Amino acid sequence: NRCEVREIARSVVVKPDAVIPLRLTVRRGPFAVSGGLDGSLQVWDLRLQQSIQNVKVFSRVSCIDVDWSASLLLVGSAGLKLWDTSCGRSRAPHDAAFDDATDGAATLCVALNWDSRRCLSGHAGGRLVLWKIGQVELTCSTSVRAHSKDVLCLAADWSSDRCLCAGKDGVLALVDLRDGVLLQQFGGHSCWVQCLAMDWPSGRAVAGSVDGSLRLWDFAAGSSTHELVGHIGTVHCLDVCWESQRALSGGMDGMVRLWDLATGLPLRDLQSGAMVLCVAVNWSSLFVLSGSSDGFIWIWDFNSETSRRLWRACPRGVLCLAADWQGLEPGEDLGELLTLHQPEQWDGEQESVAAPPSERMPLMGGPHECGVEVDLGEGGGRS
Repeated sequence: NRCEVREIARSVVVKPDAVIPLRLTVRRGPFAVSGGLDGSLQVWDLRLQQSIQNVKVFSRVSCIDVDWSASLLLVGSAGLKLWDTSCGRSRAPHDAAFDDATDGAATLCVALNWDSRRCLSGHAGGRLVLWKIGQVELTCSTSVRAHSKDVLCLAADWSSDRCLCAGKDGVLALVDLRDGVLLQQFGGHSCWVQCLAMDWPSGRAVAGSVDGSLRLWDFAAGSSTHELVGHIGTVHCLDVCWESQRALSGGMDGMVRLWDLATGLPLRDLQSGAMVLCVAVNWSSLFVLSGSSDGFIWIWDFNSETSRRLWRACPRGVLCLAADWQGLEPGEDLGELLTLHQPEQWDGEQESVAAPPSERMPLMGGPHECGVEVDLGEGGGRS
């Protein structure tokens, strides 16, 4: 059996560079990490069916990227923080350096590469920033204005120092990270691009938009080859298995949909009663974890075509989610593992929290209607 050493802290409020009081324990996965509008990071042991770590890092957590083998979490909010769960320390840029590199704008998407000691962040206002990971802090390597408006999603190719990013201007931008140069731009989406996935060897990408569509892009041809239509409202998240030519998307309509990228047609879909804001997919078993606007983490089984709530992760929306499936034993049934747990009672009431206009996420009420907004909670400052 594969064992994982995990550091556990419960309900700790953390200041920058503070050491968390931890207790060392030995556990084996699978694990998941979630972040949301309450500003906390939670680590979930899927086998034990419980949260094993809960740390308040910002007043909201907008995005995360995880290196499970190195026990590192990159967290974006109004600021940026690299969290080392093995020692309880965090690294971040100095406030002045962060403001200089980002124009003081919030972090909306991130990517982490520990092998090269680098990370990447996309920001409100359109900047893309490459950071060097030092012993005690993050320092800016390159800062480029990639978009005219907010950068909402990105995919990095660390071997070639390139990044594909997209955002509120509806444009996909290819950026040279080494020189900080904008290489190409691709238009075609009628509204904001909320999420994307890139296959660098083949030069193909999938992008999901506020208009409810997904587009499959061929960058060698410089054009979109398929438009995948089915969601009503914003496509908030997606994951792609390029080997099997499958994509999975989640959206404002509460639907998680499985797509065939070769044909551009939907294969299966499952419906819930809350907006789907983020997903983590186990492609070998077709099980999906999702974070939703009701504050719950959901489990989706595309084999039995069922879905249900697992845990209340935060009082409001779960904005980001990542999963490490490697702790599963050969032949172990993930569905049986997760259905052993009885979800906590839920009374159907959803907390509604007003947000200032700058912190509202743009959603839409129907196809090709841009600019409709739904409150998803308050923003937060750097902590």
